[in-house]
Amino acid sequence: MAISLRLKEIRKTAKLTQNDIANVLGTTREAYGMYESGKRQISLKVLDDLAQYYNVSIDYLVGRVDSEKEEMELLEAYRKLDSRGKQTILSLAKIEMQLSKE
Repeated sequence: MAISLRLKEIRKTAKLTQNDIANVLGTTREAYGMYESGKRQISLKVLDDLAQYYNVSIDYLVGRVDSEKEEMELLEAYRKLDSRGKQTILSLAKIEMQLSKE
């Protein structure tokens, strides 16, 4: 997947606007929009800033790995749960980790 498409996908998954991300980067919406449209090459510094902001790897942003999409979906779903639901998910994850060790 092209970097421009990945940037748009991850931003929309996070329910953010181009303006939101431009503010994080300290740039304009227009400048950030050019990254998403592929009209402007993104620097390593900006990639690193975005990776840190979204808590993903640069490899994910540039399309070398896809597994983090599932992690983002899981995190988004987890954040929408009430405290009981979050505790249930955490308990299940701990059980799965223990079973995978055996």
